Amino acid sequence: MKSVLWKKYQHGIQLLSKHRAFLAIKLREHSEFDVNEISRFFEAIQSWMKENRRIDFFLLFNRQREEFWQEPARIQKYQELICVDISSNELKGCVWKNFGYSSAEMASFLRKELDDPLKKIAEQQKVPVLSSRQPLLLETVQIPKPWGHEEWYTGVEKRGVVSVVEGRYSTELPYAMSLFRQEYLKDHSDSLILMKTLNPVAEEVIGDLYLEMHEQKWEVYVVTSIDLEAWPSGEGVVKAGLNTERVLDYQERFGDEWARPYLEDFREQIAVYEKTRREIDLHFDELRKKEGIDLLEPLTPALTQVFLNQIPELQRKNEKQLREQVYDFVGKQKVRVGDVVTFPPRQMHSLQHGVEVIEFQTPHFERLIVMFGQKVLTQSNWDTDDAFAVMKPEIYQSPTFEKLGETEAWKKERIVDFPDFVADRITVQPQCEYTEQTGDDYHLLIGVTGEGTIHSSGNTPFTFASKSGVFLPASLRDYTIRNSSKSLDAIPLIYLKAMPKS
Repeated sequence: MKSVLWKKYQHGIQLLSKHRAFLAIKLREHSEFDVNEISRFFEAIQSWMKENRRIDFFLLFNRQREEFWQEPARIQKYQELICVDISSNELKGCVWKNFGYSSAEMASFLRKELDDPLKKIAEQQKVPVLSSRQPLLLETVQIPKPWGHEEWYTGVEKRGVVSVVEGRYSTELPYAMSLFRQEYLKDHSDSLILMKTLNPVAEEVIGDLYLEMHEQKWEVYVVTSIDLEAWPSGEGVVKAGLNTERVLDYQERFGDEWARPYLEDFREQIAVYEKTRREIDLHFDELRKKEGIDLLEPLTPALTQVFLNQIPELQRKNEKQLREQVYDFVGKQKVRVGDVVTFPPRQMHSLQHGVEVIEFQTPHFERLIVMFGQKVLTQSNWDTDDAFAVMKPEIYQSPTFEKLGETEAWKKERIVDFPDFVADRITVQPQCEYTEQTGDDYHLLIGVTGEGTIHSSGNTPFTFASKSGVFLPASLRDYTIRNSSKSLDAIPLIYLKAMPKS
């Protein structure tokens, strides 16, 4: 099938020099490309270049998109400059907001500037040059939370937008992905697997996350750090599912019908606690007003403690007692560094203070808050009734791993296999390497321990370390991860990889 775009726009090709051609295309009326058509379009360009003996072909796209992550959402105009290099069969380009150049201005610049004009345009716009087959370093966004903070690696929403960084400059992730959408994502969704770290503070209660659940989202935690002041034994806690001992008690009392009375008593205990919790929240609001702090602004752990100390002691003791009675219905999973915890939809859970994790999850932006030991800043009420209507009355089950391969140099294990994505943990010994392929799937990597380099054809070796996040395009194909430690006594390189299912 021939390219419709090529047939429509090929008459506009400008021959700028013996080896260079240029074409400007206005696609402002299109919110997105049909990826198959774009593939045919670039194939047509490459055929034309071979026939006409052109070495490079520059394309200027005028486009627009909805920035749904803005408040309110808005339509943003932007331009892309793409270079097709016939010698390397590679696409390079850059993207910037607004229409900075007319087609005549760009043609004039490309005609005069013979030495790497793409790089010079990118410098003018203060954006990076990206390749269709290069690893992309993800620049994180820190999101403050009442319990600490999150570091986002692939998040795109109103609270923050992650960027791709190359050298001194960065480009917001949605614009980077649209530059070479087919090469980067193939047939997968524009909404990437969500990759983040959760970093709760070490203080008890203050650093405890919501007791929450999801109706659609699948999540996996990998424990990376446990604060030894909070957990001197090195063994922390993640709350998940129902309390095993209480379930056994209810089964003995009510037989096969145990779930209904269990959830009814659990729900009643939350209602009792919520009354006291809201009284304290109102007291906090008054203290916020006195200090000139917005009612929805997250408090630092230190200031939270200062406010807590101003709550009457009897009320604090009552709140603690009622909160513990609620949590007595919830299971406790003991975890150490390296442990993996998974949550399917409709299972309640709560990461506890001082336990840091890497998280992968499906890109569903929904949750139901069962209860919380602090004021919820993002909504006025808990979702307790809605959560209980769909909650799975079950005890948490620890995941089992599938060993995918092991040699003296490396080990690969599948830590989770969800309907929409899988996640693997790879260990590479010092001075060793591990090679694999992207196939038709993009890969998301994040370092856990050690330092490594990513080697792939045509690309400069790419260094990544603990908490470095990297996007590998589906078009990358073969790549090798090397443990860059120079000593055999050094620690192994451990990293996590998530990829969507085809």
